[in-house]
Amino acid sequence: MMPPLLQCPDGGFHRFHEQRFAAYFDHQLRPQSAAEGDLAASLAESLSVPFYRGAAPVADLAGDQNLEDYARRLRYRFLRQVAKMVGATRIATAHHAADQAETLLLHLFRGSGLEGLAAIAPQERDLIRPFLQVQKKDILNLLQAEGIPYAQDESNLSMQYMRNRIRLDIMPRLQALNPRLQESLLAAAEICRAENELLSQATVGALEDCRLPSEGLRGAMLARLPLALQRRVLRLAYEEYAMPRGLFAGALGYGHTEAILALAEGAMVALPRGAWAYRAGGDILFAKSKPAMPEICEKRDFLQPLRLGKGEIGDFHYQADVVSAEQARAICEKGLGRWEILLPIGWLSQLAFRFRREGDAIAAAGME
Repeated sequence: MMPPLLQCPDGGFHRFHEQRFAAYFDHQLRPQSAAEGDLAASLAESLSVPFYRGAAPVADLAGDQNLEDYARRLRYRFLRQVAKMVGATRIATAHHAADQAETLLLHLFRGSGLEGLAAIAPQERDLIRPFLQVQKKDILNLLQAEGIPYAQDESNLSMQYMRNRIRLDIMPRLQALNPRLQESLLAAAEICRAENELLSQATVGALEDCRLPSEGLRGAMLARLPLALQRRVLRLAYEEYAMPRGLFAGALGYGHTEAILALAEGAMVALPRGAWAYRAGGDILFAKSKPAMPEICEKRDFLQPLRLGKGEIGDFHYQADVVSAEQARAICEKGLGRWEILLPIGWLSQLAFRFRREGDAIAAAGME
């Protein structure tokens, strides 16, 4: 817990006198956590600040979920419950400049886009982070100057966690190349945050343009958007359509958005938390459970012989050509395209097209 101090632009600190409360959530991940809660309670009492305490066995509750992510969700849920109970409009956390730099690198290593590289926002709905631009050493110097006791989290020294490896190993190596690394990363996060806000606003408008009356997107309009907006519209649409159905949406990863954009007519792809996306009539639709085969597959269940030249099967078009043996070898050496097939010409009279049927499967050579 920090005393009621905010850093001013001139580098000094200013005391504020709004009504304030303190809250501590014990994740019960370490033996020392209860004693740290006692320290926070004692400090709050010395400052005449009402103190609220919560706890949960996070490791037992998380199951196979990401432990750090689950702990964070429980912590903020508790803080918001306390805020609602006491009528607080803001929740201040003590994230500082090193946290911001580490978060940017952590997201970079995970392949995040601008949203991740924007790292920690100074303000996010009811959350404020007044120390985000303050160096950790300055906070520690202030505590020592004011005679305020504090605890050190021993788990911050464990190399088990990726964030700690970044802090203890990677950051020092990078700082040897750039002594002002932390300042550079803070500037990069601020640039990414501003650009991310711009793209986020554009995404909201683009989603409205692509929206279907049902839970889906107009495929043709989505395809006209720049690729960056297509990906963002998909993520925003997924969250909007999934969350009202009781799912924990979470952002779609890069692999999911690319799989959705590549969907062929009638194809479907599984999304996080049991949701699905599929393409029907050229549009992209979302569903909570695995959707049935599109009606087009049943209504057009007929055979059509393969013919040389240009051909059509409903909305599908193809081009069939005869090539020489020499050309065939050259094609094989170059590699077939995604939608290309090379077959012996003697098979021509035996080949026909049809739409897929429920239960169709492919047995590929070398696979069980």
